[in-house]
Amino acid sequence: MRYYLSCIIFFVCSALFAQDPVKSLVDKLADSYLENGNGALVIGVKTNGVSRIYYYGKKASDKNVLPDSSDIFEIGGITETFTSIVLADKAMKGEMRIDGRLQDYLDANVPAVVYQPFICQPVDLGADPDYNSGDDYLRVKFKPIMCLPDSSYEPQPVLLCYLASHTSGIPDLPNNLHSKISDQPLSNYSKDDLYAFLKDYHIENPIGFDYRHSQLGIALLGQAISVRMQKEYETILTECILDSLGMGSSTISLSDEQKLKLLQGHNKKGVKAAASSFKAFAPVLGLHSTPEDMMKFLSANISISKDHISNVLDYTHNPRLKAKANDDTEIALGWKINSVNDQGMKMVWQSGMTNGFAAFVGFVETSHFGVFVLSSKAKSTDILGRELIKQIVANSN
Repeated sequence: MRYYLSCIIFFVCSALFAQDPVKSLVDKLADSYLENGNGALVIGVKTNGVSRIYYYGKKASDKNVLPDSSDIFEIGGITETFTSIVLADKAMKGEMRIDGRLQDYLDANVPAVVYQPFICQPVDLGADPDYNSGDDYLRVKFKPIMCLPDSSYEPQPVLLCYLASHTSGIPDLPNNLHSKISDQPLSNYSKDDLYAFLKDYHIENPIGFDYRHSQLGIALLGQAISVRMQKEYETILTECILDSLGMGSSTISLSDEQKLKLLQGHNKKGVKAAASSFKAFAPVLGLHSTPEDMMKFLSANISISKDHISNVLDYTHNPRLKAKANDDTEIALGWKINSVNDQGMKMVWQSGMTNGFAAFVGFVETSHFGVFVLSSKAKSTDILGRELIKQIVANSN
């Protein structure tokens, strides 16, 4: 009797497994992404309240071992989403203002960047304006110009929401990078370097609502949060977001035990890449996570039940501006938003990449389903993640 029952269970489970359209779709996209190259790939899908995680590739080039739910990946630019979530959390608790001025959240001796037009006028040199180099044959007419801030114009400050939505006008990277590691230019960029940049930088154009991605802006946002809360940024992130979501394996600074779980990363050619490190840019790129934790993050963003953390997440999903006039991409706090189909369904998503890893998380909030992708190869996962969402939507209609 037990033999027949086992056979029935086996055939029923096999039939259900074979009929899983999501797995067939994921398998196809995963094969196309890996192309027999080095690296591990993990794809998580949550539909109809059911969480499924699929594992592909291998942990190490010399071992055919699949990754597992506790393996650690670098998630790169998805870190900025968490930084924006921290800002939203602090705003809802009344501890910071979304529209607060950056200069109100930095150390007192640090000038925050503002926009203020300059007036340039020639300097009066008196009766003889010729410039003499010391040689009689080299005399030229020279009228030096002096440019000073227009005192009649009230400086336009950078707001925290400008930083989170990339509309501050601040460049993507600072002009005082000094790392000697060619493939890790941000590895030793410190808070002092960040402040040195601020002392010498002036925004050249009026701050509008034009999208201009700025990793530097997010780094400043992380620093502002740290100064206001008088704690290290990583401590704040852990206490108010990671702990709230039960993401106990997600961190910026890896312990010795966690370093053993960090997968070997690879560049886009499949060559081994060194683990990334960040200082002042940790709020932009520095977070590590696991498949298990990323499923918790995905689930929280599409949760039907509501509490404080889900309300914070919902707030960050709201679109604030369009990225470009001829593009349907909208920008939210730490997220991008794009159309999924012609019926008005939209996906909220973000992605990231480091020297050896790539990651994606996206979801359709109104339908409460989404996906995440973790790769130990620096090959964009955007197309894979967005296409998976679109095909799930198409197949569900």
